[in-house]
Amino acid sequence: MRPWSMAGLAWLLATSAQAASWSPDGSQIAYSYIGGPENIYLVDVGSGVSRALVVREQRDFQPEWAADGSHLVFTGVENGVHVMMRVQPDGSGLQALSEPALAAGDPDYSPNGKQLLYFSDEPLPRDLYLRDLASHRVTALTRTPDFDEASPRWAPDGDWVVYVGKPRMDDAQGDIWIRQISTGAMRNLTNSPKVSEFHPDWAPDGRRVIYVRSDGDGFSLAIYDLDQQRETIIADGHGYAVLSPHFAPDGERVAFVRTDFNEQGPNMPALMVLDLRTGRERLLSQGRYLSQVGPDHSSD
Repeated sequence: MRPWSMAGLAWLLATSAQAASWSPDGSQIAYSYIGGPENIYLVDVGSGVSRALVVREQRDFQPEWAADGSHLVFTGVENGVHVMMRVQPDGSGLQALSEPALAAGDPDYSPNGKQLLYFSDEPLPRDLYLRDLASHRVTALTRTPDFDEASPRWAPDGDWVVYVGKPRMDDAQGDIWIRQISTGAMRNLTNSPKVSEFHPDWAPDGRRVIYVRSDGDGFSLAIYDLDQQRETIIADGHGYAVLSPHFAPDGERVAFVRTDFNEQGPNMPALMVLDLRTGRERLLSQGRYLSQVGPDHSSD
């Protein structure tokens, strides 16, 4: 496995520009790929057929479903600034949720649909914020002048969030943190000075967190069990990077993207589904655009 540059890792951490988010009913996955065009797609999990959801000249990525499945939120880039956006699953109702001056992105709805969790780095450093959708009131979740937070995701109970935290100006370091909104209690799950972790997601049971880890020699997917306080490696890059894991609603499957930094590998990037019970991986879609891949492509 070839070594990966810390500069490339820092770029991935900053943009999180790949995603594989399941619809609440588990029938579709919303995804985006690094590269051009950087658009939002939906793939049917049963048939493997993809369709474009948002196609614009601007960069669009990081799609996440609303809890009721009525629409998706994602990050767009306009004039070089991150902007939060939303769209309905049929591609209608596209609208901005933030102004470009706010530099806000990576949005995620609370389980009850009443709040929006996101980051903003305007002004620096990058912190996490909560927006109440009824009152439009914005509350800072983190205030850390020497620390950057990114990739926030709600826990199923709506009281905890998971995110990436790293010291400012240290792009080679990133740990997975959890924070309780009601009390402010926080915990560094990984605390690994020589390993960088990013792209976290909660399991539906709220007792596991999945994320990407990089030790400088390659990438792997890991699950941290909160009860056992133990990390388990479930997949590695096999010569490529594995990125942006998301649990299926059943908690027994994980979608992720397998790629290299330059998308020069054979059939890269590829959208994969891993069955945690059997360890079997299934290919859903591959290539930079809308390559159609049937449901029977798999590897052991």
